[in-house]
Amino acid sequence: MLAHVYYRRAATTREFVINRFARLYPLHLLTLMVVAGLQAVALGRLGSWQIYQNNDAWHFVLNLLFVSDWGLASGYSFNGPIWSVSVELLAYAMFWAFRKPLWRYPGVLPLAVSACALAVLAAMGDSNILRCVFYFFAGTTLAAIWRALAPQPRMLLTLAGAMIAIGIAALVIAAPGLTQFVGLPGLFGGAILALSLTDLPEDGWPHTIAARLGDWSYGIYLWHFPVQLALIVVLVPKFDLSALASKGWFLGLYLSLVLLAAHFSFRHLEHPWRARLRNWGEAKSKG
Repeated sequence: MLAHVYYRRAATTREFVINRFARLYPLHLLTLMVVAGLQAVALGRLGSWQIYQNNDAWHFVLNLLFVSDWGLASGYSFNGPIWSVSVELLAYAMFWAFRKPLWRYPGVLPLAVSACALAVLAAMGDSNILRCVFYFFAGTTLAAIWRALAPQPRMLLTLAGAMIAIGIAALVIAAPGLTQFVGLPGLFGGAILALSLTDLPEDGWPHTIAARLGDWSYGIYLWHFPVQLALIVVLVPKFDLSALASKGWFLGLYLSLVLLAAHFSFRHLEHPWRARLRNWGEAKSKG
């Protein structure tokens, strides 16, 4: 998505940084504070932190600075899933630094970067940063393929089908590394290319639902743990949470709460603060 939005776009580094900050940081800060408060309640009420244990001052600072998975932490902490966004920041920086040669060689260069990340990963061992770089630039390659083949839908559909078939084969074989670096990219990359051929009418409900889920996607990701933690704090020790979690209605309740939190945070925090920060950045640029 980022490669698609910024393809040959005349944006300054200031605009890029402000746009990324406006999109990511306000909700991150809110959910960080919510989780910190809930963990304090859990410590007093249940006698221990829940799920993630590294909730000290050092890890709070790492989370506050958005660097919770840059090799400085002892493990997951506070709103643990934010680790993936923290490493994405490094991929964003690489993407922006190399954007001009990326546009000059839109299919070859991102694929080469992705392959290099995979080679270093194989040589050095597991690294969330290298893994993120691999997937990010694989996605950038996918965006380049879509731009090149969009005028030829039959060829695009053929490629999508081949990628899906290779992905499924890799998942069935399930060899070490094959699932993560061939199976999943092939299956989901092919599915994305195939879905790009669908033409949803903008006034129809499928388009509306897809647009809403796109708006809420970041919120869904960041709220799913705070909602889980809130349920633990409220329901334990009065209820057997493992027994409740096995009920279908409880899963429905949990998902509904996550979607509601994502909706309200997008409407009342993400969207307005994104507009304010971007307007501030534009005013600074003109001033």
